[in-house]
Formats: sequence, structure tokens, C-alpha cells
Amino acid sequence: MQSNFTEKKQEKNFWHNNNYFIFAEITNTYTMDKGFVYVARLIDYSGNFLGNFHKIGKSVQYKIRETQLNSTHLPVDILFIRVFETENQSMLEQILHTCFEDYRIQKQYLDRRHITTEWFDVDDTEVLNNRIDKVVRLIPNTTEVNVISKISSDKNTSVVEKNELVSVLKRFKTKLSLKYNGEDITQEVASDTFALGLSKIADIIGWEKLDEDTDIVAPTTEMLKDTFPMSFRDSGVREINGYKIWTGISNSEKAKILNRHIMKNNIPNLEVSYQVLS
Repeated sequence: MQSNFTEKKQEKNFWHNNNYFIFAEITNTYTMDKGFVYVARLIDYSGNFLGNFHKIGKSVQYKIRETQLNSTHLPVDILFIRVFETENQSMLEQILHTCFEDYRIQKQYLDRRHITTEWFDVDDTEVLNNRIDKVVRLIPNTTEVNVISKISSDKNTSVVEKNELVSVLKRFKTKLSLKYNGEDITQEVASDTFALGLSKIADIIGWEKLDEDTDIVAPTTEMLKDTFPMSFRDSGVREINGYKIWTGISNSEKAKILNRHIMKNNIPNLEVSYQVLS
């Protein structure tokens, strides 16, 4: 496969200022490379997602479950949540990896540092899906596989297991919505919606009070790094009125935090809803 990136440093994608635009240059010369590109998540034996970990990989064949990803038989499973059939699998995988560089997990050991992985810690499913959708639209001869349909028609999976897998997949896509004085002020991604909701609360109780009441708001980025040392990344921080807001939590947790402050401070004109999209 000939890389469609001439130099990694020059061709690297960046998503600036939370606008999520792709700044990659895709050349017209690449080797056709048919196969599948997938986004997978870890699930435990009870069917719950483990953390916000996502693997972006490629495979020549698509299966309901990829046993090679869990050949050691750990008490967790790998579930494909989005799959794309494409004639340019290496190119698509490479571009997606670069687009999520700000979420990439790097492993560190005493004898080895900064080991690059294909795993990404993406807490906001709207960010995940928006970025993927914008990239896939640019890749010719690429279509998304209906994963739920594939599971339902798989002859090697029991009815009980099918129902469990479909139930897990339907919990994957979520949406955080916000209304203020009856007007929908929901932003494109949940992190921005969350930050806007906190700013509305701060307009009423004050930023200093909000800072005292929650550890996700701080005067400096360094304070957020100290509070969230394991999950911290710069792209998870929003800044409003000089205060830094940590958004690197799940959409359900974002909704819980907003509603807790709304109830505590009696702010009836601010409405938050959390929805699991089927």
C-alpha cells in the first residue's frame, strides 16, 4: 500500500478550534485496498462498555466478533460498533487515526515510552460520529455496514446473544440536548453543549461559586490536569470567561452534572435531556 501522505508532519490532520474540519491533503495516487475499517469497543461479560476506549482498525473480512482481537480469552469482549466496507481500507484507517490523534492512547513502561496504539479514549460519542461521518463522505467507494442487520442474520450466533449485542449497540449513540427559556441551544457536539449549560448556570450563581461546587471547573488548565491526570487531554478543555471546563466525561455524566446544579440552584428555565439514539 502506497501511503497517501507524503510526509507525516506535513499531512497530519488537525481539528482546530472545535470546528472539526479536516485539514488533510489526500493525493490522487494510492493503491486500491479492499476490505473493512471498523470502530470497536470493549464490553464486559454483562454487556456494559468499559470506559471510553475505541479501537480503529482494518480487516480483510468482517465478522460479528473478531476473536483475533481477544485471543487470550480475557473476561471482556470486542464489539464492532461501526464498520465500513471500502476499496481504500489502509487510507481510510490512516486518515481516521490521524483525525483522532488528540484522543490516541499512548502506553508507557519503565523501559519503553510513548508506545503508539490503535486505541482512542473518546468520551463524546457525538465527536466520534461527527468526525467519522465527515471523513467517510470524502472517501470514494465506501459504504457503512448495517451492523445490527448483520448480527440479526448471523447463523452462528444464538438468539439470546443476538438480542444482547443489539441492545449494547443501541446504547452506543447518545445525544445531550439543552433548552434555555424554551429555546433549543444544543450545540453540534455534547462537549460544547455541556460547557454552554455550565455557563448559563454560572451566569446565575457566579463562576466562583460554580468552581467551588464542582471539580470540573477550574481557573487554570494545570488544576484540571492535577484533578484528572489519567484522562486529561487539551482537546477536552473548554474556556469561558477565563474559567476552564473539563468535558472529558460521558454524555450521561454530563447530563447528571448539569441536572444536579439545576436542581441545587433552582434554575427551572434551563432544561437538560440525555437520549440514547436507536
